[in-house]
Amino acid sequence: MFSLSYKVQYSDTEFSTCLGLLCPTEEYANEMLDLISERGTILETNLRELENYKPSTRKVYATTRSWE
Repeated sequence: MFSLSYKVQYSDTEFSTCLGLLCPTEEYANEMLDLISERGTILETNLRELENYKPSTRKVYATTRSWE
């Protein structure tokens, strides 16, 4: 499993930053960067291998009550 972070410039005043996108392979990360480059200019990238990554076993339950 890999963690991909990047910074993109869409226009002179519009920027976007992603701090960590989980990617199963390096090829998948490269495909994501290819898609991102179609919309803007990639300024920075960082791809880190998560050697001891284990998916969370926690379950999230939705509720209709906003105070819970």
